[in-house]
Amino acid sequence: MFDVYGDKDGFVAVGWRADQTDRDHPAIWQSVDGATWIDVSPSAAGTLEKVVRQPGGVYVAAGVDENDSFAVWRSEDRTHWARVAISAPAFRPGAFLTIGLASSTDSLILVAETATGWKSWTSRDGQTWANLAVTDADPRPSRGTVIAAHEDRVVLFAGETNELWVGRLTPIQ
Repeated sequence: MFDVYGDKDGFVAVGWRADQTDRDHPAIWQSVDGATWIDVSPSAAGTLEKVVRQPGGVYVAAGVDENDSFAVWRSEDRTHWARVAISAPAFRPGAFLTIGLASSTDSLILVAETATGWKSWTSRDGQTWANLAVTDADPRPSRGTVIAAHEDRVVLFAGETNELWVGRLTPIQ
């Protein structure tokens, strides 16, 4: 289990599990009370790293698939999850997996270190994702995770070097 989201409606936890051939599969559990958990994992390959809930009630989980490409999953009820298409480059082979996912007042922010550097996306519904440019970002931490997002700002924390980084996210036309 890598991440848990909880509020008055219940909890969602995400992570991965290996099968008998050591192939990874995304794992999703949901709970109403935090004590009893139900496995609602999709049948796919890959891992999940982060989960958030948008103010409108949509849950979004992010990770990678079996090809080290982005895997974004969406649910309106914590139980039924559907994979969402997102155009993104693959991660650097052998690199530390760096995915951040945060919910702002009206949108979701996804930031990741890919084979071509830091990339960012935003979505208002968890279904359709638009590219964002990361600006005001010097120096950027070598790796980190999103800890907060608000309007056009995102905050990352790089645990290895204890760096906090605040960047501005602007739409790419």
